[in-house]
Amino acid sequence: MTNQLDTNKWYHIVGTFKANNPNKGLTLYVNGASVATAGVSKAYESVVTNTIPLTFGARADGDFGFFTFLGGLDEGAFYPYLLTAAQVLAHYQAGTNAAPATPYQNVVLGDSPAGYWRLNEKLGPAAANLGSSAAAGQYLYASTPGVAGPQPPAFTGFEAANKAVEILTNNPGSVRTAPLALNTNTVTMAAWIKPNGPQTPYSGIFLNAATDGTYAGITVGMDGGFQIAYT
Repeated sequence: MTNQLDTNKWYHIVGTFKANNPNKGLTLYVNGASVATAGVSKAYESVVTNTIPLTFGARADGDFGFFTFLGGLDEGAFYPYLLTAAQVLAHYQAGTNAAPATPYQNVVLGDSPAGYWRLNEKLGPAAANLGSSAAAGQYLYASTPGVAGPQPPAFTGFEAANKAVEILTNNPGSVRTAPLALNTNTVTMAAWIKPNGPQTPYSGIFLNAATDGTYAGITVGMDGGFQIAYT
């Protein structure tokens, strides 16, 4: 499922999956609105073993990551259940409303994510996980923490000095965590992204890979450019 984005703008991206739900299985949201849905005919297959990390900004099955997303990443969140359309919209509005009742991070935490990586460390220590499960992340080579993330006045639900991580052009890099070690056929993955120019097809934005060669998460679409997909 894909949607076309402009370059050098922050977007709130959410992908959800639940077998046989009213949304046909997969739903992709951009800035609080559903932009694509797709059915999944195959039955859910549980994860038996998985040693490949969860990553932001690249696929993890390379020394430093490859199929690199070029641009900014912030506020990655993973939920082992389905966020409703109303919840997704509420998250986006918490980041962008002129006077949000609750700061963005509090809205995210209020929905009990298993993983929530704000990616706002300025000097590059471990990328802390504020969720209930999963692990802290590691900033790998060519990922630059401490750059400006979504900030007021356009994104008033964030701190004035909110930070993000940027994956540098033409240098493989990523932020990676331990494998999720969660086994669920219902999932929501969300992040804020800022594409920096044309992208390589299939580049990883927020991706969980498995040792059997399967992938789940938000990626650049098959046509590259400024297209995104949820797999």
